[in-house]
Amino acid sequence: MNGVGDCKWCVSKSGTYTNPKGDDFRRHAKCDCKFEVSGYRSRNGELRNYSKKGGKSKNEKAKASTPVDYSKLPKAHPDHLEPHEQAFYNRWKDKLGLERIPNTKDGKVKNDFVDKNGVEWELKSVLKAPNKFTVRNEFFRATDKGKRNILLDVVDDSTPVARVISDTKKHLGTVRKSGGVNGDLVDRVIIFKKDDKHVIK
Repeated sequence: MNGVGDCKWCVSKSGTYTNPKGDDFRRHAKCDCKFEVSGYRSRNGELRNYSKKGGKSKNEKAKASTPVDYSKLPKAHPDHLEPHEQAFYNRWKDKLGLERIPNTKDGKVKNDFVDKNGVEWELKSVLKAPNKFTVRNEFFRATDKGKRNILLDVVDDSTPVARVISDTKKHLGTVRKSGGVNGDLVDRVIIFKKDDKHVIK
């Protein structure tokens, strides 16, 4: 793997990272370095180069483009995602240019991604029919950790996305006791349901 960027860690890996068996290359937070992958590790652990003649085979292209299934990792693994979070990642990874940011033990980084522009996002989910506190609580779980860019995925099939949009706008417009409104705590909000997205802020 060859990389071009200013991050000392990434530069140190350029030309030397060979994807040890059982490990995956992971970007660190706020990393926007660009990498060129020259090969892949086969199932038996052998490192193979992509063919330079005639391009990559179909199997090689599939290996390079298939998203990692983070939901199959142990819950304690820093890259673990719940199945509904993995489903979101599979749908929107390429469209938004998302890369996974590993979880931290203190919980301040959890279910986070960085997009192609280097913007960090936290993924929150509506898993069942919401009550009047559901959306509010999801936002507070993010903003209490200082997260300012939120992806809110409506997983529950019975929940109209219009309801979540309405609750979100109500929450963002609510006046805070300390002054200002809840919307001051976030920079960007996008709501999703299946393959549809709604930019709120």
